[in-house]
Amino acid sequence: MGLMAAGIGTIILIKSFKNFSLWKFSGIVPHDDLKEKQELVVEGIHKYLRHPIYLGLIFIFSGYLLFTPTWTSLIHLIALAIYLPVGINYEEKKLIAIFGAKYTAYKSNVPALLPRFTK
Repeated sequence: MGLMAAGIGTIILIKSFKNFSLWKFSGIVPHDDLKEKQELVVEGIHKYLRHPIYLGLIFIFSGYLLFTPTWTSLIHLIALAIYLPVGINYEEKKLIAIFGAKYTAYKSNVPALLPRFTK
């Protein structure tokens, strides 16, 4: 079960990065999000949830805990759970500053972490 959860998380991460530069995301290529405008990604997995990278990490860290149930893996998952509300809050403030009303409308229609497949 742990390997399956981690595998699902990895697939979600790969799908999430389809429309982003991994080099810019990781900071290897420096850039300023507030100056270098780009289009708001609302296609693919982002059509169903706003933060698929975080969902992928939840699956990976949960899978790690199931596969290797140690204090270390539990602490990793707890640290992620503590970080997520803070990280999502700051990220959404930045996205509203960049995209304005377009992101606000997207935010009101698309859930953060748990997808809704019916409307």
